[in-house]
Order: sequence, then structure tokens, then C-alpha cells
Amino acid sequence: MIDPVTMNARNPRNNEYGNAMLERMNAHHQSLHSWALEHISLAGVTAILDIGYGGGQNILNLTRLAPEAKVYGIDYSEASYKKCSELNQSGIENGTVSLSIGSADALPYEHDSFDVVTAFETIYYWPNIEKCFRNIFDTLKEGGCFLVCNEDSSLAGNEALAEALDMTFYSTEDLEKLLHQAGFSSVCAYAMENSSWVCAVGKK
Repeated sequence: MIDPVTMNARNPRNNEYGNAMLERMNAHHQSLHSWALEHISLAGVTAILDIGYGGGQNILNLTRLAPEAKVYGIDYSEASYKKCSELNQSGIENGTVSLSIGSADALPYEHDSFDVVTAFETIYYWPNIEKCFRNIFDTLKEGGCFLVCNEDSSLAGNEALAEALDMTFYSTEDLEKLLHQAGFSSVCAYAMENSSWVCAVGKK
């Protein structure tokens, strides 16, 4: 039996359980964000996109790590949009943060728009992941990079969660293959020692 808060992981609703999930995301994913971001450089970037921003903590982290950049975010949850907007109100007001409601399979951005695209704890839920990765490739500038990170990389032990939330888990090898298929010329994947955390970086 999956608890009602966890049932909101895929698409948080605007209710007590959805809001509790967004708070949990912000608190729980900080270490994951920090570890994954060690694998890319934000020096000199001017435009960053975070896909699946959830509660908005990673948007806030990125504005602090890359203060010269404008940080964009997209998520299909209206509850996420509300929570992320509240957390990043100052960035929205000063023009350094821009949030949208939408999904990775229909990104509303021009080609060659971003230096960096990030996706934390979200690709489990993407129904057409090959198309999504190609869309991300198109929105990146030449030399830009896509950072994808998950805290779970195997179905083993997650069967009930996968069935309840229609999730797909990806190993480092899976991520490398998807990034190469999308057109990325340079791909590196990393696994956290003694952990199920994985991340991969594709460079255009």
C-alpha cells in the first residue's frame, strides 16, 4: 500500500498530500542536487532550464550557483507551479527566474536556447523519453549540456511503487544509450558509491 503523499510524486495535486510531497521533495533532494551538480560547470552560463522543478528548490539552488544566468523551469503540475513560484518569488520579480507549466515532450522553447538543462527525479514518469531527450537536445546551444539525475536506478525493491505510479527506472547504461540516441556527442554517466543514485551528462 502506497501512502497518499507518495502517490503525489508523479503529479502533485493542489491538496494537503500534494503540498506535503512538494515539501518532501525540497527537503529530501538537496544532497542529490549537490552531488549531481558537481559533474557540470555553471561558469559563464546565461540560460538554464530545469525540467520537472517540483517544489522549486533546485531552481533556487541554480540561481545561487549561477547568479549571472536566467533560470527557466517547466513542470506539468499546477501545484508545483504555485509552490515553486512562492519559493522563487524574488527571482521572478527581478527577472532571473521564469516558470512555465508544460512537459518535456512539448517544450515551448526555441532551438539553441540554453547552456544547461537539468532534470532531477523526473524522467521516471516521461512516457516518450526518446522524444523528450531529442527535444532537450534541440533546445541546447552548441556545447551545452544536459544533466539528468535519479536517486533510484533499479526496479528491484521498487516494484510496488513502479506499478502504482507507472514509473520506469534507468541504469547508468540506459541513460548513456538514451543520450547517445538523442544525438549527444559526449556522454558520461556516474553512480554514487554505496548508493542507488545515478546521473548522466550529455554534451551537444
